[in-house]
Amino acid sequence: LNAMSKSKREIDLYGEEEEYGGGLTHSLRAMEPKEKKLKTAVLQDRARKEAIQAHSQAESAASRDRLSLDHPRFPHHALIAVGGRSYLLLQTKGRLCDGHCLLVPQLACASMVACDEDTLEELRNFKKCL
Repeated sequence: LNAMSKSKREIDLYGEEEEYGGGLTHSLRAMEPKEKKLKTAVLQDRARKEAIQAHSQAESAASRDRLSLDHPRFPHHALIAVGGRSYLLLQTKGRLCDGHCLLVPQLACASMVACDEDTLEELRNFKKCL
């Protein structure tokens, strides 16, 4: 019984054993200068705000993209085939010729060079099948 209560006392707040210097991390954190603690908090807050801003920019870009499958005005009647990373779509306006179609990656890419390898491979497979 006494050994059991002793082992509980030897474990500090972070789950480390005090007998072997486990309380060292807690005491070092308490001894950090206030400026360093504030800098860490400011940096974490800044990183959080940047992540929120990047997410909101990505969402707004996706909502403006008319070729996105989730867009409310997406022409579902022109959809021919859907793959894992891209889809084949008939051009509804501004056709160059009869049967003109679009190969569109599901994730927005600035160009074919900017797409990842899996998406490029799927687009090549779509081209082969045409």
